[in-house]
Amino acid sequence: KSVISTTAIGITDKDKFVTSSGAKPGDAVIVTKAIGLEGSAILASDFEDFLASKLPKEVIDAAKNFIEQISVVEEGITASKVGVSAMHDITEGGLLGACYEVAEASGVGIEIQEELIPILPETKEICRVFDIDPLGLISSGSMLICTSVPDKVIAELKNVGIIATMIGKIIPEGKFMISSDKRNPIIPFERDELYKAIEKAKGFAEN
Repeated sequence: KSVISTTAIGITDKDKFVTSSGAKPGDAVIVTKAIGLEGSAILASDFEDFLASKLPKEVIDAAKNFIEQISVVEEGITASKVGVSAMHDITEGGLLGACYEVAEASGVGIEIQEELIPILPETKEICRVFDIDPLGLISSGSMLICTSVPDKVIAELKNVGIIATMIGKIIPEGKFMISSDKRNPIIPFERDELYKAIEKAKGFAEN
């Protein structure tokens, strides 16, 4: 396979430029679509034979089609028109990596609720088979948005056919995930969970 590296440069008005570093305490944290879309699509496509004996064909096929959802251009344009303080596409390192990066870049804290995080059934099943955590899986196609007007942002995204879910808030300091009433620190994965899954699949193939 070939890997192509590119750089895109554009021009915009200064007041319309949104980065990952503008989040403010009190902002809501929103996630678009569902996490793990790209990771699920890669694993379903590249290791279809490995998954075939473990998951129904319709689950694998659905996950392969997630690749059609990995653009975040429309949600970025739509949300920025409504009013956002920070946006970050959730790529390598998954959701927890993105949360950590936004908080670090903005000099604030973040708190998310695990039970509110949108994860599709196909992603859950693939992660179960590979024994990986979807919160650390590459999630291109999902945007992390920080905004003081979450209801308006979610409504406008819905108008263009994009599901958005409020999963937490920006706080003055600290990085936490609330799970089963426990407040645990957010610790980024040392590497994307995709690599762990690939190693596992290759290990089975060699044995």
